[in-house]
Amino acid sequence: MRPLCSAVITILALCAFGTSAAAQAPRCGQRAGIIDQLATKYQETPSQIGLESSGALIEVLTSKDGETWTIILSWPGGTSCLLAAGSDWQPVVRELTGPAL
Repeated sequence: MRPLCSAVITILALCAFGTSAAAQAPRCGQRAGIIDQLATKYQETPSQIGLESSGALIEVLTSKDGETWTIILSWPGGTSCLLAAGSDWQPVVRELTGPAL
């Protein structure tokens, strides 16, 4: 794992300590089990994804109403770790830049 990625994971893990899904120490396990647990306990499903430069997948899972959210990092091979969790997820509307159509 690259040093920047390790630093980001450490910072996000420290931020996760008083939050709903990651209230205990950050947890790792098989992605399928973590996704199932978040769906069952918090009704969260993947809503946004992105690839980290090392090939790891970063996912934001949110409940339908945005009341709760969780961010997980998944590596090829299926291992995932909870990075952060909280409440009141709000989508941001992007403004278009450039000439109007």
